[in-house]
Amino acid sequence: MILLEINVLAVAVSVIVFLLVTMLLVSLLLFAKAKLVPEGTVKININGDNELDVNMGGTLLSTLSDNKILLPSACGGGGSCGQCRCQVTEGGGTIFPT
Repeated sequence: MILLEINVLAVAVSVIVFLLVTMLLVSLLLFAKAKLVPEGTVKININGDNELDVNMGGTLLSTLSDNKILLPSACGGGGSCGQCRCQVTEGGGTIFPT
């Protein structure tokens, strides 16, 4: 009986420690996301005619596609084929490798 009680206690403690570590890691990820991922809206002016207010964080190609402005892209937006072309005239920030 004593051996069975020790095993149940060990399992219960292990489950509680696992849950606490998991909750700590999730909290750390949510904190990092809040600090590192840009939030808010940006204004995209297309050819001086069309102006879009969209949320930050998405790619330019997917944002344009979501708003029914289609650019050809053989790679599906992966940034590897060079087929899609657009010009960012101001406020683009740093250019990423893809």
